Amino acid sequence: MIEDFILKALIMGLVFSCLAGPLGSVMVWRRLAFFGDTISHSALLGLGLSLIWQLPSQLILSLFCVGLAIILTLIPFRSKVSIDSILAIFSHGSLALGLVVLALMDRPPLSLTGFLFGDILALTWEDIIITALTALGVGALTTLFWRSLLTTFISEELAKSEGVPTLAIKVGFAIALGLTIGLLLQTVGALLMTAMLIIPASCARYLSRSPAQMVIIAIGVGALSFVTGLWSSYILDTPTAPMIVVSALGFFILSRLAYFVKR
Repeated sequence: MIEDFILKALIMGLVFSCLAGPLGSVMVWRRLAFFGDTISHSALLGLGLSLIWQLPSQLILSLFCVGLAIILTLIPFRSKVSIDSILAIFSHGSLALGLVVLALMDRPPLSLTGFLFGDILALTWEDIIITALTALGVGALTTLFWRSLLTTFISEELAKSEGVPTLAIKVGFAIALGLTIGLLLQTVGALLMTAMLIIPASCARYLSRSPAQMVIIAIGVGALSFVTGLWSSYILDTPTAPMIVVSALGFFILSRLAYFVKR
């Protein structure tokens, strides 16, 4: 019989994979891996401010992540400072500010370890329901605007020539990504969040022949990584989040090898 906490973590992993599949695929297409990392790291500042102001941390964190994602999306790519440098400034600067804010508190209720790794084994059914509703919303919008989304992130010039509102599409994606990170960061942690957005999608890129197939494979690889990581963690008595990431890394290496063998 499966323990209740393992069952919840397993369900969360499957639901989160459905959410991360399309978002991670877009991030890989547009080479936005550092974009998600920046939002995850910067979220520590949002958490710290919510604790100091004694406001609902989940609400402030979600608003902070969504706002930051929109700001980063609207930053012109053609500037004297490269976008990678700007993302690095936001990422490390906000992370440092968050640590300073926490240090100013007498008894900070949040540790850096908890921020990085979360506590996926302490999930509630409410966490799972919120994640499932978010996944349904992202899935519905992705399906509805699939062609516009695909055209915008593969060739923005072509999208503009076809009359696609590229700015609205990019801002909409930023809101979906920021909301996802804001809602789930305290549960899955920054490490697991970023890894499970990027690694399954990168793995799927080697195994897929179309964008739609890439999203489906990314969801499957993510779900399989959660199952394998949870099982390995239970058997070996190791930290859960790192084992899930290690499992995803293993599948990525296998996909890379399969790609070279097929060539």
